[in-house]
Amino acid sequence: MTRQKRQDLCKLFVKLLNMLTLTLLSSFLFVIFVALILAWALLLTGCCGGENADLVVVNDSGRDVYSIVLEYKNSTEAVQAANGGALLKSGQSYGLELEEDIVTVILRDRAQRTIGRSRVARQEGQRLFLSFDGVSGGSLCVEELDSFN
Repeated sequence: MTRQKRQDLCKLFVKLLNMLTLTLLSSFLFVIFVALILAWALLLTGCCGGENADLVVVNDSGRDVYSIVLEYKNSTEAVQAANGGALLKSGQSYGLELEEDIVTVILRDRAQRTIGRSRVARQEGQRLFLSFDGVSGGSLCVEELDSFN
């Protein structure tokens, strides 16, 4: 092989390495960008309620919860995962801001059958924790935590 051909092959090899490096760097930055956008979207949806949650639903059972329904005096609100998967797997919690002080909370499975239900009365300045253990015949345990400011 002539010296010129070797130099041409080296130049081609360097160009390919540069293109590969640029492609990998672009892909890495794209993945980071998408991850940041998803994190931002989760924050905007109020997933897991943050510090302003009036009610925190805790799944202490071995069953997945696919939706949480809040029934108020004159309205109903439902929360479920955007991808159709489980909203709460075992050991997870989800925080909600309540519209009114009295609400019926209903937990539903994949087929939207009721697996837990409780009537909750919130006092101003109290955060409620609602535990679902999956063995209490569908009743949910409610605990109050004074002043969560």
